[in-house]
Amino acid sequence: MKDINLLPKYYILEKQNKAKRYKITMTLIIALTLLSASIAYPLLVKYSLILQRDTILTQIKVSNNYVEAEKQFSLIKGLYNNRMETGDSLRQKGINLLVIFDKLEKALPENFYIVSIALSESENAAVKITLEGISSSSEGVATFVKNIRSDEYFGNVSLSSLLKSGSFNAANDSQSPSNVQYAFNMNIMLEGKK
Repeated sequence: MKDINLLPKYYILEKQNKAKRYKITMTLIIALTLLSASIAYPLLVKYSLILQRDTILTQIKVSNNYVEAEKQFSLIKGLYNNRMETGDSLRQKGINLLVIFDKLEKALPENFYIVSIALSESENAAVKITLEGISSSSEGVATFVKNIRSDEYFGNVSLSSLLKSGSFNAANDSQSPSNVQYAFNMNIMLEGKK
């Protein structure tokens, strides 16, 4: 059989080789695209998950801060309500805290400090004032107790404890205390003025 093709054989072979190279090139491009996609996709997913994790951790931190602030607010609100109830109860008994603080301040001797004041109601409708403080001398504590007892506004005054701490300065002839402090705890009963 005779080849009736008028195109030269090298041209047909070149065209077939060109088609093969095109197919191989396209196959390689598709394979490389699939390979790079199979490598890039997990990396993109990992990066996306890291961003989501960071966002979630930030939201958790904000939520925890909000919960902590809410707890602190509830605690402060409870303390405020408790103080308001105590203040209302004292006002109903005719007791004015400003008067108490003013009288305590006037009774203070020199180098005498009140560290804490607590008010509570006793069983006979009287108010018990508990004072804790520090003085540089036992005479200061005695003077304060005497000043409080002489004020008719206050009722029964009792010194619960008196603790001495520190040391005397032996180099001084008068044996005056250098680091000595007296910590005291005192209870004062206060009758309501209805």
